Amino acid sequence: MTKNNIKIVVVEDEPILLKDLVNKINRCRPDVEVVAYTSNPREALQLLQTLKPNILITDIQMPEMTGLELIKKAKAVLPHLNAAIISGYSDFHYAQEAIRYHVIDYLLKPVEMESLKDFLDRFCLSFYDIPEELSLNFADSIEQYITEHYQEPLTLSDLSEIFNYAPSSISHVFKKEKGTSPIRWLTNIRLEKAKSIMLSTPNCDIKKVAELVGYTDARYFSRIFKQLEGRTPSEWMTAYKSDL
Repeated sequence: MTKNNIKIVVVEDEPILLKDLVNKINRCRPDVEVVAYTSNPREALQLLQTLKPNILITDIQMPEMTGLELIKKAKAVLPHLNAAIISGYSDFHYAQEAIRYHVIDYLLKPVEMESLKDFLDRFCLSFYDIPEELSLNFADSIEQYITEHYQEPLTLSDLSEIFNYAPSSISHVFKKEKGTSPIRWLTNIRLEKAKSIMLSTPNCDIKKVAELVGYTDARYFSRIFKQLEGRTPSEWMTAYKSDL
């Protein structure tokens, strides 16, 4: 699996249909891959939290838990997860229920290769290209996420998995709307938080300051600080004190 592949988890309680569906998905596109599949919806919840796929494709009728119940539970922990349901019942009631859970497609059994490829082609188009009308609510959402999680290790690949768009699309849209890259935005937030900590706790160890703002390596933190501020954290604090 390449890093930018679209990752899919499949849940189907009939083993023969499960195997057939997985084989079809893996043949649809070179940039799409089934990273896990199971007939157990409870196991699926664990897989979803661990693997953080772009798409969940699930049967709607299962004995332990319906597909819609699975989607509801999954979205509680992965709000940006895309979900599609498969069913042997062409019942409008299911389609109505699916809309409530923001399901992106409804596929009838047996799932034909043509309809499956059409679904994945449409998803990939949106995955690689964020619509113009969504670019500012999307950039704002990324900004908010970075602001709330700046203490955590965050990369562009992490943001891609969280928001279910390609790294290049995330970077392009964020830079267009915010004037800088997501990672530079993250760095700026971390440095501002670091300065705030140093001012409020002058005797705080630089290593501790680095950890509090998301850096595990104090030397790397000091190097980044000097690149952007022109001084190391210690020099910056000395200069600040001398100006008082």
